[in-house]
Amino acid sequence: RTPLHCTSPGKVSLGFQPASIREQLLRRTLKRFTASTITDRKMLGAEIATTAQRGYALSLEEFEAGLTSVAAPVFGADGVMIAQIGVAGPSYRLGGEALELTIALVQEAGRRASV
Repeated sequence: RTPLHCTSPGKVSLGFQPASIREQLLRRTLKRFTASTITDRKMLGAEIATTAQRGYALSLEEFEAGLTSVAAPVFGADGVMIAQIGVAGPSYRLGGEALELTIALVQEAGRRASV
């Protein structure tokens, strides 16, 4: 298991949950894993809102130093998120143009996997 607040699949989960569930999940302690981990609830709320708006989440060395990840939602026929799909790798490989390409590919994979 990985924490919701500092991983890209976790942020997607939070971004596409009903507000009541999201608030319940965010009552937990936001443990710091790296210097980049978001532990301020207001900042995390903004990050989750951005995730929902753009349709994908990023974790830039928030859970583990040197690790970047991207995730997107997968939706069922009823429009409810049923899963997340993502990619993680070394930050030195997932930067700049490589990150932009990865984001596009993960979003497309999420769309194709959705019912």
